[in-house]
Amino acid sequence: MIKETLESLDTLILNNVFEPITQYAHKTLGWTKYDLAGACLQGAGAMLLGTGVYHIAYASMGGSPLWMGIGGLFAFLGLGGTALAQKWKSDEERKEMNLYVKTGAVRAPQINYRRAMNFFTSQLIIFPGVVGTAYADEQKSTIGCLALTLYGAGELTAISMDYFENTTFIPPKQGKKKLWKSLYEGIKNKIPGVKVPQTAEVTVPNRYEGLEKVNTTEI
Repeated sequence: MIKETLESLDTLILNNVFEPITQYAHKTLGWTKYDLAGACLQGAGAMLLGTGVYHIAYASMGGSPLWMGIGGLFAFLGLGGTALAQKWKSDEERKEMNLYVKTGAVRAPQINYRRAMNFFTSQLIIFPGVVGTAYADEQKSTIGCLALTLYGAGELTAISMDYFENTTFIPPKQGKKKLWKSLYEGIKNKIPGVKVPQTAEVTVPNRYEGLEKVNTTEI
């Protein structure tokens, strides 16, 4: 009963939170779900690295030496995750693009009841960390709460990566845009009298032409 409820919740989160973001990112930036997942993986790696640094700082201020070892492990995982993010994204996107070109189908989303549960538990980890940071009365406590906050945020970002990976794959648009550049241009467009340079048209590779309809099937 609980498993089925969590699976229904996982489907709800996937279809009503992450799927619209994927569609919007494709429409406005030309991004695929793998661009979003890769960004999440890089973010999770950076947050784990930060968690490790705070653990090491906590240990150096009189905490248990165990925290030093845990901090080193988090830092190692964070650096490794960041280093692997781009390669993972490229490999996975190439595999699904090849599947789409050959069969006209894409991978079906995988529903996971544990993912839905972790999506909320990670937020429960973030909350006491944020509150503790705001009310901590000494530096050591502040560092400990910041470590907890970053750990929860890193877990939430990693779970978001998994959700994005299971949204619908749509072939990338011509001329993918960079996020920060698009935000800058969006702000500039709101300012009267400011002209934003237009991006030159990019020729779409032949293997992407005519690939408009996406059918979801199991593989």
